[in-house]
Amino acid sequence: MAKFVISIADGRFTTELEGENGEEISAEMVTAYSQMKIGWALGEIADRLVGIDNSLNAIADALRE
Repeated sequence: MAKFVISIADGRFTTELEGENGEEISAEMVTAYSQMKIGWALGEIADRLVGIDNSLNAIADALRE
């Protein structure tokens, strides 16, 4: 039976959808896997945007002084 394998390395989560050769993977499992990957990617984008926002605020503060 196909399964999700989630691991943590270097403080980051990774996931894989594993199945045996020739094993059929349901559309629901593929959809769930895709949604997890999209969710994690959006989380990384949000983290980067927060970092950019913090940098821009620091620059604005420095220019005001």
